[in-house]
Amino acid sequence: MKWNPTIGSACQSLWLDYHVCVGLISSSQPNPPPSATITQGNGIVTQEPTQPDMVGNCNRFDKIVSGDTCAIVASKTGISTTQFSAWNPQTGGAACSSLWLGYYVCTGVVGTAPSPPTPNQGGNGVATPAPFQAGMIGNCEKFHFVKPGETCAVIAANNKISTSDFTKWNPAAGSSCTRLWANTYACIGV
Repeated sequence: MKWNPTIGSACQSLWLDYHVCVGLISSSQPNPPPSATITQGNGIVTQEPTQPDMVGNCNRFDKIVSGDTCAIVASKTGISTTQFSAWNPQTGGAACSSLWLGYYVCTGVVGTAPSPPTPNQGGNGVATPAPFQAGMIGNCEKFHFVKPGETCAVIAANNKISTSDFTKWNPAAGSSCTRLWANTYACIGV
């Protein structure tokens, strides 16, 4: 009755040759509620909304944006796709068929650290300091150590570059800079 409320509780309004709903697609995505945070008893602040059945000891989160896949999220956050699937079992496994846009997924758990990215081999002779987020442009010549609370716009303005150049050179930060990691190096000049 929930799917077809107009037919009545005793099916008195069920009509011949009319269609009724007999099921819902299980991977359908609900509209995300407004973003919020929840502080668990263990002190971990959990971003909301989250995908169903995420592990309880998650301590790092990533919000799914258009174009994300499980492999992309795993790569940009420095974890394996196996870890991603284990920590987010309802994302569709190896097929990654159930990422929900606007929802948070787990990208780290208590007791693990992201894998350090492989140093860029740009061939420009400039040593890339570590740690840095994966995907940084390979021919970077000038770097900035990101402090907690800094944003892409602030870093760009302080270094007289555009925010679009900053996010182009540091794609893991995301186009809206929601994924910039503190305590890592970012490219500020090529």
